[in-house]
Amino acid sequence: MKYCNILTLLFFTILQSQCTLDQVFDIETDVLVIGGGASGTMAGIQAARMGVNTVIVEETPWLGGMLTSAGVSAIDGNYRLHSGLWEEFRQNLYDHYGDPDSVKTGWVSNVLFEPHVGAEILEEMTKGERALTVYKESRLSAISKIDKGWEATIHTPEEIFKVKARIVIDATELGDVAKQVGIPYDIGMDSRDDFGEDMVSVRPLPYSILSTIESAAVIIELPSFDDAYYVEDLKSEIANTLYQGFYNYEEEEKG
Repeated sequence: MKYCNILTLLFFTILQSQCTLDQVFDIETDVLVIGGGASGTMAGIQAARMGVNTVIVEETPWLGGMLTSAGVSAIDGNYRLHSGLWEEFRQNLYDHYGDPDSVKTGWVSNVLFEPHVGAEILEEMTKGERALTVYKESRLSAISKIDKGWEATIHTPEEIFKVKARIVIDATELGDVAKQVGIPYDIGMDSRDDFGEDMVSVRPLPYSILSTIESAAVIIELPSFDDAYYVEDLKSEIANTLYQGFYNYEEEEKG
C-alpha cells in the first residue's frame, strides 16, 4: 500500500508538471523575428515561404523601419541588381506609381516613394504568407535559452504571452536581443591590430562616433573623450579616405 501511494503521488506530480509545461507557451513557432524593419520583415517573409512557421514582433505601427517609419524612403545601391524580395518590393512600387520613371523623383535615389506606401506594400506582402504572423506595436520583454530553442515574453497592446521558438533572429536596429541574451560586444571602432585592417585607426576609438558631414570626417565629442589622442589618425588615412570616397562619388554622379 505504501508503494502504491508513492506511485500514485508520483503519477499525479508528473501529470501536473506536464500540464504546467503545456500552459507555459501560448505560441510555438519555428522562427521568431524580433524587429520588423526592412531586414526583419524580409527575413520573416522568406522564412515563411520556405515552409516554416514564423512570427515577427515589431514595436511600431508600421513594418519597414528606416524605409517607412523613419521616413528614409530612398533606396541606394546598384539598380541593375534586381532580384528576390527587393525586386518584388520595387515592382510593387512601380505598379503603385505607374512605371519606373515615376519613382525617380530626386537626385539621391532612383527609387523614391512615400513612407506610407512602402508600409502598405510590406503589409500586403506579409499578409500573403499563411505561415507568417505579425505583431505590431509589440515588444520583447524577456528571452532565455531553453532546451531545443528559446523562450520569449512578448507584450502587445492587448496581452502578454510566451513564445517558444526554435530559432530567434535579432533584427533590431542596435542588436538589442543579442545584448539581452548576454552575447559579448564592443562599443566604438576597432583598432587596426584587432583584425589586421589597414584602413582603420591605429588606436581603438571606444566612445566616439565617426560621421560624415558635407564631405568632412569629424569626431563628435563625448564627455570623457580626449580628441587630441586620436587626431593624428583622423587627419591621415580615415579622414582622407572618407573625403576622397565622397568626392569621387560626387564626380561620378555629375558625370
